[in-house]
Order: sequence, then structure tokens, then C-alpha cells
Amino acid sequence: MTYHQTNQQVSAVVQFPSAAHYPHVVQHPEPQIHAAPAPAVIVAPVARYGYGPSFPPPNSGAWTSGLCGCCDDCFSCCLGCCCPCVLVGKSVEMIDRGQSNCCVGGTFFFLLQYLCCLGCLYTCIYRGRLRRHYGLPDTCGCGDCCTDCWCLYCSICQVYREIDYRQRIAGPRGAYQSNTCRNEE
Repeated sequence: MTYHQTNQQVSAVVQFPSAAHYPHVVQHPEPQIHAAPAPAVIVAPVARYGYGPSFPPPNSGAWTSGLCGCCDDCFSCCLGCCCPCVLVGKSVEMIDRGQSNCCVGGTFFFLLQYLCCLGCLYTCIYRGRLRRHYGLPDTCGCGDCCTDCWCLYCSICQVYREIDYRQRIAGPRGAYQSNTCRNEE
């Protein structure tokens, strides 16, 4: 197969073996396929983790991703499933603007969750603080504690994605920069 390209069109020519190789087949002229040029596509720049122009601006009163939107940010999804203590610790420190240490927040969640299965009570407090600070609606209509009780890992990932997105929008001057837990970027 050979390709020919001009400024106006792209054409592909398919070449078949000669008819001598296939004496029982009726001979047809070689087909030519002509394709029109593809229309120009304008692509808007998209920030890391898939956040882009289609997401609401900060303080708009809407979540930037859904409760089950783990595919929006594979990093937080994998970290939230494998080691949720890290995401909880980072979220706690960012929501408290440095008043809490991420290592202490993550350890406290670990102890509550894995010793007595009550980590959802700890995370629902910070989910509520985040919602009140940005005027976010209740995700599923049943309250922060129910959301964290039934969908704990999805909720942890959503809170982290939300605070991470809003910190990125705020820029270096408006965002809290962690001293104890460094983001690997």
C-alpha cells in the first residue's frame, strides 16, 4: 500500500498481485481510495489529572468531579485504594491550612479505621468542612457521614481531588504548601 499526499487531499493506493497469480479470478481495475482532509480541531489545554475548562471554577458551589469519578485522577484513585491514610492525611492538612500535620491526620485515620472501623466518622468531619468552605452540595443527598460510611474510599478520593484542584486553581500564593508531606510531581 502506498500513500500520496498533496495540500488538498490524502489518497491511498492499494496494490494487488498480478492476475497471473490468480487465473480463476476475474480481473478488476485497481481500487483507489480518496479521503477528504480532516477538519481542523481546536483542542483546549487540559491541566494535569484531566481537569480542564469543562469543570466549574472555584467557589461555584459544584463539585469538580463526581463521587465515583476515580478515573478523573488515576493517581488519587490508586493511592486511595492502596493507602488511603496518605490521602486522608494530605486532605486533613490542606483543609486545616497547616494547623494539622498530614502524618498525624493519616495515623489517626489509620487507627480509627483499622482498629475499630470508624474512620468514616473522622473523614466525614473534614468532608463537611470542605463542603461548607466552598459551598458544595451534598453528593448523594444523605449527608457526609452516610456518604463516608457507605462509600468511604470514593469519598476520600473525591475530597482529595476537590482540594487538590482548588489548590491548583488558587496558584502558589493562594494555596497552602505542605511542609511535612511533599507532593511527588
